[in-house]
Amino acid sequence: CDSWVPALLLSPRPGMGAARLRDLAHAYVKSTGEALELSRMPALASVLGTSDALGLMLVNNPEWANDLMGDPPAPPLLTRRPERFDEVREIRARGLLSAAARDLLGCPVQSTLVELSALADFYLVESFRCAGRKLKISVPALFALGQLGSCDSGFRSALEVLCVDDPEHQAQGSRDGAGGTERQLELARLLECVRSEFSKSSDSGSLDILRPMRPLLGLVADSVEDAVGILSADHCEELGRLSEHVRPLSGSDSLSTELTSRVRQSVASQADAGFGRSREQARRAARIETAEAEDLVLASGGIRDIETIVRHLEPTIDEVVEPGVHPGILTSLYRIDETHGNHSGVDSRKLIDAYCWLRRAEHALHFMTMRGSHFFPQDPVGQQRLARCMGYREVDVRDARSRLLADRQLIRQAVENQFDSIFEPSGN
Repeated sequence: CDSWVPALLLSPRPGMGAARLRDLAHAYVKSTGEALELSRMPALASVLGTSDALGLMLVNNPEWANDLMGDPPAPPLLTRRPERFDEVREIRARGLLSAAARDLLGCPVQSTLVELSALADFYLVESFRCAGRKLKISVPALFALGQLGSCDSGFRSALEVLCVDDPEHQAQGSRDGAGGTERQLELARLLECVRSEFSKSSDSGSLDILRPMRPLLGLVADSVEDAVGILSADHCEELGRLSEHVRPLSGSDSLSTELTSRVRQSVASQADAGFGRSREQARRAARIETAEAEDLVLASGGIRDIETIVRHLEPTIDEVVEPGVHPGILTSLYRIDETHGNHSGVDSRKLIDAYCWLRRAEHALHFMTMRGSHFFPQDPVGQQRLARCMGYREVDVRDARSRLLADRQLIRQAVENQFDSIFEPSGN
């Protein structure tokens, strides 16, 4: 294990990693009767030396260490159909473990976002299916919203879903003598059952890593017309943001096609109305102007700045992207690069590099804190640990911190410059 020890020493918290390794080695022998094959688990050092919660998860379930074999380990396996909620939670826990290990080994950010979104899709669909079986209630069609809808989910992203009752279920209810009010009560019970399961701690000892950053947001509509009305509500800015990314998870093809088409038409008309905004208007709409400087998402030069640029430019790449469709931010950036390159006042390659760096920093903060934190640490120790978690491998950790801070400043300045070159100041 000559290569494994240096990897542990270059992790954010090598002492914690060594202690967890000792506990895991004993638990693995006790559970399997065999010794850990550390040479076949290169990601294990980074996992144990980065996240106490992931380390505890492995100690409580030592056979899961086998999921980390390979360089990198295999992506989350989502082929098994669970029958109970505890099985759903186990699959999600092991999937998060695999995705975290792959991210810590430097797998592309786009791969991590796709894997995490697929895992969240699975978690939602199977949880609703288990709840429906438990309550003996037919499950409505499910549509992912927000970050999940655009396949941009992170490790602690909120799970936001729209439940739309299928006309077939309504017709069946009428034949069975159940009225619309009874069906609405059924759907409310179903949603509450899923929310309750999401709030429970996993038997795997995975602690808060299984919990989204916010409680499940579930919107319920009894028809496509009702759903479009909810997502198009002018009085709620949050609903308007969520409606930009609607993606079907389950339900009939006809219902999925009708709803996504209607919502995308509504979003496209709203985007046309907002095209050509001033810099101040754009920042105000993105809620950037009131953010703290350390916020990697909302502060100037952060993730929300890049999202605002991308949504502003998307109407200009309709020949590449299906009209009205809002793909993930990184996917859109690559398409903007194909369409514009360095034209139209945007250096798409700089934005791609900045977005990947910011999302990797966000993931690292989630690993280290086990909270949905987006705040760049201000203390030297926190910055050193973040540098190690993001893959800065200088022998002296102080040098790693210095390069992290330099990159942070370059990233922020590059994004601010791109934003200011696209959105003109008021009065110009």
